[in-house]
Amino acid sequence: MSTFLNRLEALREHVAEVVSDGVRSGELASQTEADLARLLGVVGGIGRWVDAALIGIVGEVQSRSGGPRDDRMTTRLGCHDVSELVQRAALVAPQTASRLRRVAAVVRPEESFLTDEPLQSQLPALREAVLDGVVGLDGALAIAEPLLAMGSRVGREALLLVDGLLAAEARVPTARRRRARICFACRRRRGQWRWIRTAPSPANERPCTGDR
Repeated sequence: MSTFLNRLEALREHVAEVVSDGVRSGELASQTEADLARLLGVVGGIGRWVDAALIGIVGEVQSRSGGPRDDRMTTRLGCHDVSELVQRAALVAPQTASRLRRVAAVVRPEESFLTDEPLQSQLPALREAVLDGVVGLDGALAIAEPLLAMGSRVGREALLLVDGLLAAEARVPTARRRRARICFACRRRRGQWRWIRTAPSPANERPCTGDR
């Protein structure tokens, strides 16, 4: 049994005790509104760390479930595919398993076909934000899917630039984000798609729409 697994199982027992005592005891009813808001933030933060672990694990499972069917991890464990294994092991819905797989595919470092050494992931800045507990599953999908949907319309350099900008924005405290919101628009110039960064003034803020 790995050290990572041992530590997570010990953590699960501790979390189960804390949550059970806190909720069953009726302590929530005596919390101030400020403390309830803080509880939401704390539990949300824990949830993002859980998302990071699930995304990392699912990425490894996907890596071991390619190639010939008999060599796949999913086959050896009696599952039709990765989605079925994730659903059965993590007790999540098919939609959640699919979302985990999509994020895992873009944040897991790719491997060199020649040396098997890890290479850069598709969205490296997003990967770091996920591993730092800054962005959870929902946030990672919100960043990744619009970028990847652009496909070949933008080059790798532009994709990495926007990946870095969006991941950096996710790290900005919410209050600061309201005061100086960063918007992104995709403009087509001379037949090429380019990302333009704009910073509207607080007095003139309005929803950001893509300008093509």
